[in-house]
Amino acid sequence: MKFTEDLGASAQNYITGIDSDHVVVQRKKINASYIIAPDALVEWGIKSFDEITSEHIPLITALKPEVIILGTGERHIIPDKPILKALVESGIGYEIMTTSAACRTYNILIAEDRRAVVALII
Repeated sequence: MKFTEDLGASAQNYITGIDSDHVVVQRKKINASYIIAPDALVEWGIKSFDEITSEHIPLITALKPEVIILGTGERHIIPDKPILKALVESGIGYEIMTTSAACRTYNILIAEDRRAVVALII
C-alpha cells in the first residue's frame, strides 16, 4: 500500500512549523519576514517591527484579505498611530499578536475557508 500526504484543502499555504528564527510553509523553511496568504508568499523585507511604516500596509491589502493578522515577533507590540490609522482606513478587520499566535490564528482561519493574510516579523 502506498501512502501519500494530504496537503489539505487545495494545498493552501498552511504554516506547519514555527521557531524563533523561522516558519515552515508547505515544507519551505522561511527565515525572513513574509506576508502569507492561502495562495501567495510575499517577501516583506522587514527585519524588525521598528521598520514597519504605514506604507507597508498596501502590500498586505493587495492580497485582498478578509482579515489581516500582524505577527510582531516574540513580543506583542502595539504599532504606532500611523500604522493603526492605515489599518483602520483599509476597511479590513485586523488583529495584532505575537508571531507564534499569529501563525496559529492564521491556520485556524484558512481551515475555515476565510481569506486571512498574515504578515510575520521573523
